[in-house]
Formats: sequence, structure tokens, C-alpha cells
Amino acid sequence: MKSIAVANQKGGVGKTNTVFHLAHYLQSQGHRVCVLDHDPQENSTISLHPFKHKQIKTFDFYIDDIDFAETELNELVLFSGSPDLLNLEKMELKEVGERFKRNVKNLEQCFDFCLMDTGPMLGVKLTSVLFAADFVYIPMEMEVYSIRGLSMMIQTINNIKKVNKNLTFLGVLPSRFNRRNDRQVAHYQEFCSKHKNILIPHTIVERTSYGDALEQCVPVWKVKRSSARTAAKEIKGFAEYILKKVEE
Repeated sequence: MKSIAVANQKGGVGKTNTVFHLAHYLQSQGHRVCVLDHDPQENSTISLHPFKHKQIKTFDFYIDDIDFAETELNELVLFSGSPDLLNLEKMELKEVGERFKRNVKNLEQCFDFCLMDTGPMLGVKLTSVLFAADFVYIPMEMEVYSIRGLSMMIQTINNIKKVNKNLTFLGVLPSRFNRRNDRQVAHYQEFCSKHKNILIPHTIVERTSYGDALEQCVPVWKVKRSSARTAAKEIKGFAEYILKKVEE
């Protein structure tokens, strides 16, 4: 099993959108996929609720050792987010982080991919996710405050790599990109010139069809709108890239 985390300490950058579509794409390719929603606001849980596990939620990964052999699991499973995830910030990182990593390891018998959506803050949850993950990518808006915060996020990843030698940084994904906004276009061009080595060669453009997909709980390629075809090609290109990189 390969575990992939999406991380950014800033909210509203499209983390859930990419996880949601990556999960559906991987399943469409015949892979068994689970998603762990680490956001107390439950964004992934809202859009993936048809696949929600009835007994186990993400918080349980931190407080108990789970025997997955005793629970029924489908080809796509969501372990839901919940407000009690906020309590993790009061707990001992070493203890809950080690338990979380053990439970993720135990998922290997059930799934080919484990995707981990994270909330918009640095702390115990994000550190634990990076401690357990094999891969991580960063969705980022082409705005100055997002770009300035990138160095902190990369530093966090580099710090975790000292204890998780298997963690591979897949790169930065330009997300919610407005091609008609001259400011964002200028920031994108500057970022490409300075940071091409860490840039994922795809962009996720701000499109209403993504919002339709998340609200309807279906991938954008199943949304009945003509503009969704462009979004489908775009997000599938990103998912194909991620699949190829992790399989390498």
C-alpha cells in the first residue's frame, strides 16, 4: 500500500478537491482506496459520505489499535473526520503518532492506496500524517500569502523526513488558479521561473464544475455540464501524474 498525504497549513487551497478526485480516479483504475479525513470541519467527509465507514472514523486511528480484519471494507472507504480531532492537539505527539502509524500500516492488508486529507494548521495531526505517509504534495494558490507560507510547509516536511526516511515530496500543485487574474498569472510565472524543480506540471483551475462535483458527491467527469469536460481532463491529468510518480 502507498500512503499519500495532501498538506498545507492554509485553508481554502483545494486540498479536498484533489483528494476527492484522486480517490475516485484510483478506484476507476481498479485500485482499492481509503481516505482519512483529518479536518475537524469534515470537508472530505461531506463529499465522500456515500463511502463512509459506519463504525471507524479517523480519530479512532489515534486512540486505539484497530483490527481491520474484523470489519467489512469496500473498494473505496472513507474514514470520516469529526470535531474530536481537535482534541489531538492536547495529546502527546509521540504516543498518538506511533499508534496512528501502526494503524495505517495495518491497512496494507485491505487497500492499495491510503489518501490523507489534512486540516489548515500545523500541529499533532499534520505531524502524525507526515510521520506515517510515503508521499506528500502541496496544493497552493498563486497568491502572495500562500507563496510566502510555502517555505514553512516545506521546512515541516524536511523536519519530518529526518524521522520518516520513506517520505517523498511530490511537489507543489498550483490550485484554484484563476487564469483571468493578472496578479495570479504573474505570481504563477514567477513561481515557475524560481521553483520549477518542485512544481507539479499540472494546474487545477478555479472552475464552478468542481464545486458541483463536490456537492453532488460525484467526480467531475460525471457532472452533467459541458464545462465539466475541461475540468475532467485537467484533474485526471493530475491524478495520472501522481499515480505514475508513486509507482516509480
